[in-house]
Amino acid sequence: MTSVNERLEVTLEDGTLLAIAGIEPPRVFAGQSGSARKADAEPDAAERLRGWLFGREIHFTQAGEQHDRWGRWPAFLFAPAGETMVPVGEALLDAGLARYVPGESVHPCHARMLGAEEAARRSGLGIWRDPYYAIISEGERRTFADKSGTFVLVEGEVTRIASSATRTRLYLGRNRSQIVTITILRRDIKMFEATGMTMSRLLGQTLRVRGLLDTTYGPEIILARPDALEMLGGVSVNPDSRH
Repeated sequence: MTSVNERLEVTLEDGTLLAIAGIEPPRVFAGQSGSARKADAEPDAAERLRGWLFGREIHFTQAGEQHDRWGRWPAFLFAPAGETMVPVGEALLDAGLARYVPGESVHPCHARMLGAEEAARRSGLGIWRDPYYAIISEGERRTFADKSGTFVLVEGEVTRIASSATRTRLYLGRNRSQIVTITILRRDIKMFEATGMTMSRLLGQTLRVRGLLDTTYGPEIILARPDALEMLGGVSVNPDSRH
């Protein structure tokens, strides 16, 4: 390893650029109320990661068959901690230095990574001390405007469900002017149903959803995977049940 940048991307000695699978690194600058501010710098995730990895032997396995458009190879990294090798992504989540991003490649690690993030959030570690990263409730209209185009965690009760030939929409919240729309495209519905998560069962449930926020026509998150959704009340659904 030769360097770690602020995106927590690791450059190897041969120039290969690795992106740690399953994490969303802290934002260096977070927009708030139209102005840029320095995100919580304590602890500094990149510095912590450099201090851990530099000069040590790290192992990695690719999490995909090709690099992304930025030339990064998604990968699972493992680094020494005492007498054992531990997964770097999970350790970052456990320390509150990143957020969990679901995906096909990290699905087998879903429960562990989600649990690590949850433990750090409950303990107020790392980024979870910064209000910027707080989970957004469906009624926080101004907060949604500030977070447009970014990765967010949102919670709310499903008060209405509408389906069409191309998509199903879950509406979180009761105030029409503050509703958040969760959209699932028809082609992805079968993945949700395979977990036992039929759309009709979600009515009245309180959900936590994670993904990119679009505010073009009001707050909306498009979900492509069932493991981007947590049911906080009612029947529990295990996203690993489809494997």
